Amino acid sequence: MKALTFKKHSILPFDNGDGKIWFTSAHMAELLEYADEKSVNRLYNRNKNEFTDEMSRVVSVTSRNKNKEIQFKF
Repeated sequence: MKALTFKKHSILPFDNGDGKIWFTSAHMAELLEYADEKSVNRLYNRNKNEFTDEMSRVVSVTSRNKNKEIQFKF
């Protein structure tokens, strides 16, 4: 997947096998220039009624494979 750029920040999204573009809360914090990912979590929690279940995931473990791509488990 190609890196995406927003406000001079380039982030490499990942594909969890469903063909959709996914970002971690840490990615979103960097893109939005927030101090940390907790700010993104608070923003989501205040507005979660605007998201469907398919638009977010809770991930218990993340790691990078040999190609530096993010892998995660649900």
